[in-house]
Amino acid sequence: MANKGILTFLPLLVWLLLFASCAQPRHKVNEVIIAQVGNKTLLKSQLIKVIPSNFSEKNDSIEFVKEYTNKWIKQQLLVEEAEKSLSNDELNIAQELEDYRQQLIIHKFKNKKFDQRAESNLADAEIQNYYENNSRLFVLDYPIVQVNYVVFPIEIDLPARFRNLLSSTKEADIIECEDIIFKFATKYDDFNNEWIYFQQFKELGKLNITNDEVFLKKNQIIEFQTENELHIIYVKAFMLPGEQAPLDFVKIRISSLISNQKKIDFLRLFKDSLYNAALKYNKFRVFNQ
Repeated sequence: MANKGILTFLPLLVWLLLFASCAQPRHKVNEVIIAQVGNKTLLKSQLIKVIPSNFSEKNDSIEFVKEYTNKWIKQQLLVEEAEKSLSNDELNIAQELEDYRQQLIIHKFKNKKFDQRAESNLADAEIQNYYENNSRLFVLDYPIVQVNYVVFPIEIDLPARFRNLLSSTKEADIIECEDIIFKFATKYDDFNNEWIYFQQFKELGKLNITNDEVFLKKNQIIEFQTENELHIIYVKAFMLPGEQAPLDFVKIRISSLISNQKKIDFLRLFKDSLYNAALKYNKFRVFNQ
């Protein structure tokens, strides 16, 4: 039956391509079956809805339709086989589906209601207070760094003093350093002076470091090569595992934790208020067993 469905589908490709590029509203027409597996059918109207509107080439639409239809057929065959193998009790998932439906509805409702309360605008004082009262939650597991990261073409003959210029705080040295970077670097990033995981540079440079603490204490300038590029990292500051993460590094995480807790509290209070109102106006009954 699956092969018959595919054969049924192929002559309709031209029709589908016309609809894929058409932005006009579509009116109801007699339903046309694109593919069929057992008593399950994939309709023309269903397929139209899933064809991306940004396809510019006919071949894109053709390939998409083929792939989508074949996936649909394989899934229906798998479901059909599963239904043969499972017992009636195992197939009775109505309650599971209803439970999931209710949870999904509640989740969407909770987010919609809570979003209306502008929970994202958390005060800095509230975040600071949470950070101080829950410091044990924000202990570093991995080293973090603040860096200046520069990439040069490998053939550039950099001045020997460039490494010293990176760490200098003298105005003349800063200007000279910036001038070299502007003229020759293919990439420069100070990450807005934010903390980032040191691990990403270890992975980028395939650095074989057995002890991060010893390495960072001994190496303020880190260099490595990848393909035709020279990477230079100036480590302005670092923090090690076991230390409390700085507030700036965990601020987004704290904001999310506070927001989620407020959502939980809001839903609990809202459910209680619904229950009390329903109790007051006799909107439900409990029957003795």
